[in-house]
Amino acid sequence: MNQRSLTFELADDDVLFFVHIPKTAGSSLIEILDKHFSSEEILPLHSASSSKSFEAFPAKQLEKIRLVHGHFPYGPFDRGIYRYIVKNPVCITMLRDPIKRTISEYQHILRRFENRHHHAVLSEGLSLFDFASDPRFSKNVVNRQTYMVAGRFYRLRRGDHHAGISDETRLEMAKQRLEQFAFVGLTERFDESIQLLSYTFGWDLLDEMPRINVSPTPSRSDTISEESRKMILKQTYLDQQLYQFAENLFNERISRMEKGKRLGT
Repeated sequence: MNQRSLTFELADDDVLFFVHIPKTAGSSLIEILDKHFSSEEILPLHSASSSKSFEAFPAKQLEKIRLVHGHFPYGPFDRGIYRYIVKNPVCITMLRDPIKRTISEYQHILRRFENRHHHAVLSEGLSLFDFASDPRFSKNVVNRQTYMVAGRFYRLRRGDHHAGISDETRLEMAKQRLEQFAFVGLTERFDESIQLLSYTFGWDLLDEMPRINVSPTPSRSDTISEESRKMILKQTYLDQQLYQFAENLFNERISRMEKGKRLGT
């Protein structure tokens, strides 16, 4: 693993960019991040369907931005935010066990009537297996974490000059990017993740950890059918490998943090 410095002091020309993968406790993390920046330093946009979303902001406003968090990727294949946030990006993210993340996404869609997939899933009585296997929801399910970390969360269309990238190459790109990220947290180890985040950037720990947008029903992978489990594993085969890599990276950084604390560094 890359032994880059664990601590990071944000410079004036840095933009902290949180790649918010849905259903990974990102809303709770955002609550923490926002406390370290003024309102004019935070991009007031959490998702973007086209570049017009960014074009709506005056250039002078974008120049002040030092924190970006949203459901959009930030990588070499992204054709959106790269053009508008021109300062040096310092990327961070949170990952989650792919089976639990998929269950949570499905439950979220069922609960939220304003979600664009809510009507279809509810009116058609789609099960978790149906949701995971239906091509209509592939962007929500199929290796979503790998696509977002690598730079795009959607499958490249035929005719795109990057369409020939293999799954193995995309996974390797995602792993390399995680190593370069200043911080990588794990939803299942949220409190430890926030300790690592605070240590990395030299922030004080909060007295109480925020828990925002938490599902009332825990996303337990041991309660789903074997059929659903196998389908999710099939649809998230890259995410499974990326998550294992992220766990190893996280453990290595936690170990270095604990050693640094003992040595007073």
